[in-house]
Amino acid sequence: MKYFFPLLVVFYWYVACTPKKTNHHLPSVPARFFIEVQVTPGDGIPMEQALDDLAKLAADRLEMAGVNYQSIETDAAANTIRFRLIGSPGAQRGSTPDDEAVFFQNVIIPKAELEFWDIYQVSDSGLATPFARFYEEGFLFKYLEYNAQGQLGSAVFGIADAAHVPVIDSFLALPEKKALFPSDLLFGWARARMGTGQLELYALKTGNKPAPLTSRDLADAYVHPGGRPNDAQVGLDFKADAAVVWEKMTRKAAEDHNRGIAIVLNGKILSVPLVMQPITVGKSSLSAGFTFAEAQDLALQLKMTMAGHRMTLIKTEAL
Repeated sequence: MKYFFPLLVVFYWYVACTPKKTNHHLPSVPARFFIEVQVTPGDGIPMEQALDDLAKLAADRLEMAGVNYQSIETDAAANTIRFRLIGSPGAQRGSTPDDEAVFFQNVIIPKAELEFWDIYQVSDSGLATPFARFYEEGFLFKYLEYNAQGQLGSAVFGIADAAHVPVIDSFLALPEKKALFPSDLLFGWARARMGTGQLELYALKTGNKPAPLTSRDLADAYVHPGGRPNDAQVGLDFKADAAVVWEKMTRKAAEDHNRGIAIVLNGKILSVPLVMQPITVGKSSLSAGFTFAEAQDLALQLKMTMAGHRMTLIKTEAL
């Protein structure tokens, strides 16, 4: 009985947040767009299984986006999936057929690529020196509020208005400025945690290698309640070998004064949670103020990419 109430809360949260089911498969309605994608299956996965899995997940995303469709057909001989689409919601529909076609393509082809990175901190040896030089030059700090005292946390190098980010990026990318930092340091931005509309500057520690963990290392992605009302998170389960890597990463970060780990989504930093203790169970979660619909859509995209399948657009046609 002690687990009954928490389970009841989760159940009511799920029911309350789940949109009412609407049937978007309308086989008798004429299609307005034809889209064909070619599928490359992940390693060791039969083509027919990859086609079926991706067709089902694409249908789920079309349903979530409110896209009406006439049919979704797989062709194992050609390694393709063919979509005959009727239309998108009026609020999302582009002003031209080309705009609407791009909207459809973005729904069908997943873009969720996750990466997990170690980070540099403001207090790390040698990193204050370049910023001291920049302060003397007087240019960068017109646009960037440098976190010299660590009041924004040890992982944040500075904060800036979104409009100033291109100027800051261009400055830090200058060869003579870039040479002042470790060769494996890669700057990146995340939405400010205080909700100010600004962005926070972080520094990834890449080791000049690919990310230690990516979407391909996931075994599952799902939605569960966040810590606040109407807040949802995306739960992640790692594959067995990746769970070992995740434990090592989190143990190293926790033992190094609770250092953060950067979670990057499609090239942008989603969050940099501080690691208080090693995670030994092969799990994690993404928390970025998601609504239920946003979390559900991200979980679906991750499911489409975690197996290593690739979808390549080969044809778009207005009918």
